[in-house]
Amino acid sequence: RSVSALDLPRTLCGLVGVAPHQDWGGVDLFLDRSGGTGPSSEVFVFQTLEAKARYVAVITDGWKWIFFDDGGPGDLAFAYDLVRDPTEEHDRSGEVRGSSRERAARELVRGLRRAPQSASDASLTDAELSRLRALGYASDDER
Repeated sequence: RSVSALDLPRTLCGLVGVAPHQDWGGVDLFLDRSGGTGPSSEVFVFQTLEAKARYVAVITDGWKWIFFDDGGPGDLAFAYDLVRDPTEEHDRSGEVRGSSRERAARELVRGLRRAPQSASDASLTDAELSRLRALGYASDDER
């Protein structure tokens, strides 16, 4: 199952312990699909924008792995056991660095990463471009 922006409201509600509105779509990404609660075995990947450092991370099998992003993933920056430490207060990277679990997470990130798509790669129909212009999101000289 692909992750969608529709999943974010239910996920955020689950993280803060608030019941989501009954009409909301999506799923709580951290809900255990076996019926319990807690980190699921589903994969969730994110990448940060560059600040002091750039990171790429994966959450899988109850662990959150955060790697320095050097186009790799690079070296392991942080690792959290989300089952025992759901608030991510205890970095366990020193204990698990080089383990088979870390290697599996690293390979997972490599396999899931896609090259970023630039806006210039997108192609719009005339109708889509016209709607964007009407909303002020595109100028007359854009194609």
